[in-house]
Amino acid sequence: MKALVKTVNNLLQPDEMAVWNEIGDDERRKSATKLLHTMETSALGISHHLKRTTELVFKESDVALKLYAFDLSRDKQPHPHANLNGNHISISQQKTEMASSNGTLTIIFLQYSSIGSLLRLSNSSHDRDHNGTTMQLDYVVNSPIVAAAIKSNPPSLYLMDYVAFTLKHLEPLEKRKALCVFWNYSAPSMEGEWATEGCKTLHFNATHTTCRCNHLTNFAVLMSSFRISVSAKDVRRESAARKSVQVSPATVRKMQNGDKKERFCINLAQPWDGLK
Repeated sequence: MKALVKTVNNLLQPDEMAVWNEIGDDERRKSATKLLHTMETSALGISHHLKRTTELVFKESDVALKLYAFDLSRDKQPHPHANLNGNHISISQQKTEMASSNGTLTIIFLQYSSIGSLLRLSNSSHDRDHNGTTMQLDYVVNSPIVAAAIKSNPPSLYLMDYVAFTLKHLEPLEKRKALCVFWNYSAPSMEGEWATEGCKTLHFNATHTTCRCNHLTNFAVLMSSFRISVSAKDVRRESAARKSVQVSPATVRKMQNGDKKERFCINLAQPWDGLK
């Protein structure tokens, strides 16, 4: 397991990024996706031989892994979680009768510090709409990528309710919007894109964002690059407000001459602070 983490870490070092960036956008994303996929499946495969309760942590400069192996004949209520370099992730289990059954359970948590830059979209990508909010091309990955995976025997032994995570921002938000996303990819093709289905942004401030998702995969926080995206409804409302206030040249002259009433009218024509 240690060798696996070290190998993947070596591929993500700063001096290797120049090689990654020489690859075309589509192939770069596919290769990075394959690296994420291989890391997860290999870690679960290696952990298969663990038959007793175990907790292991492996950390390199760019990659960290925490592994739990539970013998549920002894550990009836496992509470898997990880705090990897200040980024926290935990899994909550559904309350079912199966929770008291015997069997084995393996859970892994992964963190990648810099692979997010390899999963950026190309300039040819289209804008997407998520939950009524316009998601623009001018956004960036603004957190490490974290991942969680589960393997249980029997497969129905452990049913996840949700995964929650709090990630540190790579850059302060500075009035920009944070969005919780996951890397939605196809294993056969290794093609993927950032998506929000099943994920909620619970809270964010300048330095951290807290998310909750109802499925497992690779997660991150996106940040709008230039401005907060607003809903289509707000865009229409702002446009209507501007059109409703007509300022004539005569009004401008009155305002310049100190007419308070006209000064108030022309102020209404300025963009609303909440919609800039």
